[in-house]
Amino acid sequence: MSHLEKVEHLRQLVESRGLKRRFAGSWLLRAVWRMGLEIHPPVFWRAGTHFFVTSLFLTLSWGALMRLTIWEDWGASETYMAIGFGIIVAFFATWELYEIRKFLSLPRWRAFQAA
Repeated sequence: MSHLEKVEHLRQLVESRGLKRRFAGSWLLRAVWRMGLEIHPPVFWRAGTHFFVTSLFLTLSWGALMRLTIWEDWGASETYMAIGFGIIVAFFATWELYEIRKFLSLPRWRAFQAA
């Protein structure tokens, strides 16, 4: 079974259980998959990987957004706020993904097969 077939089956499974389509992969990941890169859907990522990627992305993007819109200068307290925001939101996002994986009773990505 090809990577795209597995992703499509996951999308159908997620939608059939009443969950939003984004849990099967974001628009960015779907574009990456169409280009031929075989990245696992986030619901199959390990918790540590998901937490690290999410916290890094949120820390950098939220910090940059706040710096451009609200903060006049960049000091230690602003850095701590950006890091804190990234860590807190990433924790809850990782927890949500773990609960979804448990709800769907998903195996590891390698063992995931279309029914």
